[in-house]
Amino acid sequence: MGRGGSGALIGALVAPLLACPDGPMGGTSTTGDVDATTTDIATTSTTATGTTTAASTTGGGPPGCPPNADYSCPETYPCDQEPCGALRSRFDADGCMRRSCLGEKTCPQGYVCHEPALWGACVSAAYACSEDHVLGTCDCERGDDCDARYCVAEADLAPLREVPAGVARVEDACAPLARPAVDLVIGLDANNCKAAPGPTGTLRISVWDATAPLAPGHYPLRDRGAVWFDPEGDGDPQGSDAGYLIVHTWTGKGLSGEFEVQVGGHRFVGAVEAAFYCPFAPVCP
Repeated sequence: MGRGGSGALIGALVAPLLACPDGPMGGTSTTGDVDATTTDIATTSTTATGTTTAASTTGGGPPGCPPNADYSCPETYPCDQEPCGALRSRFDADGCMRRSCLGEKTCPQGYVCHEPALWGACVSAAYACSEDHVLGTCDCERGDDCDARYCVAEADLAPLREVPAGVARVEDACAPLARPAVDLVIGLDANNCKAAPGPTGTLRISVWDATAPLAPGHYPLRDRGAVWFDPEGDGDPQGSDAGYLIVHTWTGKGLSGEFEVQVGGHRFVGAVEAAFYCPFAPVCP
């Protein structure tokens, strides 16, 4: 995708789930929460290190599940108390535990390394399940951290869509309840504050309870922002809060960073360099 002045969009598409929101997923997810037929849960208790769940087991390995060092129980996980299949879950729709990863190269072909914390979801990296041979239960323990990274099938992700072509700018905006916000708008037809939507529509990423300039860092949108995609540029956008914005720098030349969002059944991944700032100072109702 070409440049459009100092606020041009660059790197139209980058690797899906860069590091890894309901996002936003925790937040709204195109995969949603998937129910599965599983064993019954026997007990749930909280320990000093986190939460332990015991599920009844009858022996044998989980049918159809790939080997996983963090899951040694003979049956699949009981999904009646877990949103199996959602991106914010350690378990896929079949109740198989998703394999931990450190990056894309540590996942099998057809999978990506997902980091739910980027999407605003908290999933522990210290999550493991093992069989209690005496009680015949599957005991699962998880810590209090939010550092999980695990492999997710590409089929469980929304399909990639090309980021709208054109200029990117940053502007003051309003969040619900008259709160301040900062919006990154991508896909404009000119490098000025009066620019209109370009021919391929606009993508607007809104960070709530924020004022310009945004400090470098990670901004999950779940419950703290929103994304709107207006494919026709006619003011009738599709919206969600699934995704995140990462700000690398905000200097006199503008904002530079990267993003991944899901909206309207599609996933957008990209980067901006020196998106210029328009100080609109709106009056929030």
